[in-house]
Amino acid sequence: MTAVGITDPQPPTASDARVRRAASTALAVIVVLAPLSQVAAVLASWGPWDDPDPVASVYAHQQAYVTRAWFGQVGALTLAPATIAIGLLAKRGSSVLALVGLVLTVPGLLNTDGNPEDLLYGAARAGIPMESARAAYEHLSELPALGPFGYYAYSLGFVVGGVILGVALFRGRIVPWWAGACLAASGVIGLLGLLTPLGTVASTPVALIAWVLVTVAFTACLPHLVRPERA
Repeated sequence: MTAVGITDPQPPTASDARVRRAASTALAVIVVLAPLSQVAAVLASWGPWDDPDPVASVYAHQQAYVTRAWFGQVGALTLAPATIAIGLLAKRGSSVLALVGLVLTVPGLLNTDGNPEDLLYGAARAGIPMESARAAYEHLSELPALGPFGYYAYSLGFVVGGVILGVALFRGRIVPWWAGACLAASGVIGLLGLLTPLGTVASTPVALIAWVLVTVAFTACLPHLVRPERA
């Protein structure tokens, strides 16, 4: 009987190494850029959005809204993949918690109805009277994603999912313990933000603190995502 040999896997080629480096670089950019874009969006909103009336804010600060919208677009393209990468890392600490955290968090990043204030910007640029735009804006609350159900479902799922992912990271001890603590704390602060009316003095600092904590947590995870530890 002829013995069947076991073929050793081929060593990685120089091309394979370049592809891995490129993928690692892309992942690093996405993971850091995603929360930083939201920090920038909050800073761009500071001042103009201290007014509790979103219609008046957009009409009075149209250029500031465009700036915030660009940062928001960067977040729309990067936050979901960055969060999934963090969830896969958190899976090493607890598969169940990581799965639940991702199921809750990612849909909040993929609200397909977009930002209703875009309607206000378009109305302002078209010269539509503010009160007419206000009437249209108020009717958006009749839609499921933009009414009370959508607001609390997406927002609550997002912040609770962040807490759960933070706990999974903390339990896994693959990253520094404070990375998981920062991510969990950002979710707790996000919960407080849901109770803080938009446009009040406290709403912008609350959002800023939460996203800074997310940035710290994601950045701390970066070395373990780019160069994952062997099991």
